[in-house]
Amino acid sequence: MEIVPKEYFKIAIKNLRARRLRSWLTILGIVIGVFLIVALLSLSEGLKMTILQELRMMGENVIMVFPGELNQIMTTLLGGMELEDEEIRAIEKVKGVEIVIPMAWKGENMRYGGKTKTVLLYGYPRKEAQDLFKTDLGWKLTAGSWPKPGKREIIVGKLVPEEFFPGLEPGDKVNIKGREFLVTGILKSLGSKQDDSMVGLDLEIFREITGKKKGAQFAFVKVKSNFSPEEVANKIKEKLQETQKRKGEKEEISFSILTNEKAGSIAGNILNIIQVMVFVFASIAILVGGIGITNTMFTSVRER
Repeated sequence: MEIVPKEYFKIAIKNLRARRLRSWLTILGIVIGVFLIVALLSLSEGLKMTILQELRMMGENVIMVFPGELNQIMTTLLGGMELEDEEIRAIEKVKGVEIVIPMAWKGENMRYGGKTKTVLLYGYPRKEAQDLFKTDLGWKLTAGSWPKPGKREIIVGKLVPEEFFPGLEPGDKVNIKGREFLVTGILKSLGSKQDDSMVGLDLEIFREITGKKKGAQFAFVKVKSNFSPEEVANKIKEKLQETQKRKGEKEEISFSILTNEKAGSIAGNILNIIQVMVFVFASIAILVGGIGITNTMFTSVRER
């Protein structure tokens, strides 16, 4: 007797009801396998977009200079070694350098609306830096305006009014180290939680209220348009090494110069590793799911 397609569904449903535990375990295995693959692919794409966004923020003619090795960058930026004033002046003298923007920061208490929170203040030479931030690094404001040089005015990261001080807006006043500051603008997200939680003010005022009179964690360097960033980066490294020798440093300190091209190379390597890992885990998930389904089908056939 020939079974019509409608009968196949009846038989399938009858078998699922008869062996509920095995059926649900098989379905669960398939769902987990599919979920794992989708999650890994989403993670890979998310990391890729984050890295590319960070790279787009760094202009082609902008170089980052910081003391230490690339693999120590987080230790350096969070309070380790610093660029000294003499080293910053040495960078300014390198042929092809248009401008040097030292970036210094320190954690301080900020008070607003009866609440006191510890925030990371960063000081930058406002007059020289803001054009670089807007034109070359792609910094944008979601509200308000850019602060004026030499004034007690600040810009805050996106998360400051969202998580630290809800309701904070441009035009409000905050208290830092017993001094009043006017909030003029709120920055659009810079791509990381740390950057979006920082508060920026004029470098001279920063040094005055924090007591951090010299040095900087790192520096942005803008290269003149008719010079190669890679060549200028090599000259900067040589100049810094010469400065160290002239100072008679007993222990040589290494310096890392991060250009757009080098950052792209690092990001490319990271993405390649991520893609390989996603492929491996996805293959394992597919293999495990396939074995489970095959086992269930084989058992069902044998029972028949």
